[in-house]
Amino acid sequence: MNQNTPKKNTPSLQGSISRISLVVFIILLVFSVFLTSGPGGRVGYYAIMTFFAIVPTVFGPKRYRIFGIIALIFSVWFLYVDYKAGIQYWEKIRQNAEELNRSAD
Repeated sequence: MNQNTPKKNTPSLQGSISRISLVVFIILLVFSVFLTSGPGGRVGYYAIMTFFAIVPTVFGPKRYRIFGIIALIFSVWFLYVDYKAGIQYWEKIRQNAEELNRSAD
């Protein structure tokens, strides 16, 4: 047997990186449930999750690309929803402050 031939069961570097990225994504997703923040406060957190979803989508083998695409859809959706909630929340705060200023005058 030739010593230079790799074993067939040896995982590729791309597969390993993709798997690690998906595991980190899942851990971040689970931890996001326990975050206490106001609307719009998790945007940066979801952006980090999006990065970990992009890695297997771009660099992984086919089976990890499918999971990466699903993770990317979830993370972008969470990012969008939290961003919109933050905009609505701060708009409501601004309106309440204007009403308070008008009633004080």
